Amino acid sequence: MLRFRSFHNFDPPALANIWAEQSRFGVPCLEVTPGILERHVLGKIFFQREGLVVALQGSEPVGFAHAGFGPSQAGVGLDTSVGVICVVAITPGEARKKVAEGLIRLCEEYLRGSGARQIFVGGAPFVEPFWVGICPGARPPGIPEGYPVVHEILQDLGYTAVQRRRVFHVCLQKCCPPIRPEFLRIQISHVVSSMGEVELFSWWELATLASFQLEGFELRDRRSSRPVARLRMLYHDSPGGWAVPRCVSVWDISEMPPSLGKEGEAFMIAQVANELTRRGVEALAIQVQVPVSQQEADSKVPVPVSQQDTDGELPYCEWLGFLPCLSGIVYSKCFS
Repeated sequence: MLRFRSFHNFDPPALANIWAEQSRFGVPCLEVTPGILERHVLGKIFFQREGLVVALQGSEPVGFAHAGFGPSQAGVGLDTSVGVICVVAITPGEARKKVAEGLIRLCEEYLRGSGARQIFVGGAPFVEPFWVGICPGARPPGIPEGYPVVHEILQDLGYTAVQRRRVFHVCLQKCCPPIRPEFLRIQISHVVSSMGEVELFSWWELATLASFQLEGFELRDRRSSRPVARLRMLYHDSPGGWAVPRCVSVWDISEMPPSLGKEGEAFMIAQVANELTRRGVEALAIQVQVPVSQQEADSKVPVPVSQQDTDGELPYCEWLGFLPCLSGIVYSKCFS
């Protein structure tokens, strides 16, 4: 018998197991333990058990979904008018459609009961209270392409595709970023240096990122020593701790001067990748977010990346040896 309930304190081992099962749907999950969930998901100051819904077949957990809210405009609390279902995770099985639909409906009820007038599913721009740092690319990846059942359910419930998220990664110990003529031009006039562990900018960043290690890098003009761009890297937690991080993701990068543009971003990431390789980091990931095409917005199932025009997304990925590892869709729905 299929039933649903809110989170219980003894659930973390089952949630970690369900999360590991997502690899069957093409989601490249980082290894997650109950301790990692406690530190980076369940330990958030605004965690509410009612927002984490667990599906059970008999007594066995077979899925979960986690909903929450983003920051207010003042940045000192939550804005309950906009909610987000950060993740929907289910195990393979005949009842997966009923499981997914039940999880989404109950999360929707929780968010609307708290005042939400708009709900995102799979992540949302600047509104991601949970599951940051658990996937390569750092932010929730949207609803993965390997979840056609979930995509169909969301569209049947009136949700619209609004954003595609693609994650690229490179194995640093196997691939050294190439030296390109464009990089040599930039290297003559600019240098990349580490800022060490960076200070978090706001209450929201403290609430969502304080459990992680973030390192900053600056791109400086050699003549003036003035920083012209900054990049922050998020170090993913692993069962072995922080001593030798297995995976690091680009968290954000500031706007480049027009004279450098995308080539400047590529140069900066290449220099950081070389430094991370020297330290023994195994992998580097980056998430790219772009609006969906009209074809995707109208489709009941996600349009395969191979059928899309993606030339403008991240032109330097191929330059640096990055490979696509995950593609997902973010959905949205407004309520009167």
